[in-house]
Amino acid sequence: MLAGLGSELARSDERTRAAATAGFLKLVDILAQRYRLTNAETAMQRALVAVSAIIGALTISRIVTDPKLSATVLRETNKHLANM
Repeated sequence: MLAGLGSELARSDERTRAAATAGFLKLVDILAQRYRLTNAETAMQRALVAVSAIIGALTISRIVTDPKLSATVLRETNKHLANM
């Protein structure tokens, strides 16, 4: 939802943006659990970066007109995140 509607959500009313924020933070919390071997602050930082990168990569991969570029954006983002 965030990748598909991000630009629209940015222009939405406060209540809608609050719901989107809650959804984003839920995703961050879920992903932060993956980093359970690090301290809580580091886990949260990594999760924020990862969720932001995932949303951004998905958005860009949908925008570009070149299917190979789209696939490369997704693949390289995935490789980077796998090494975090």
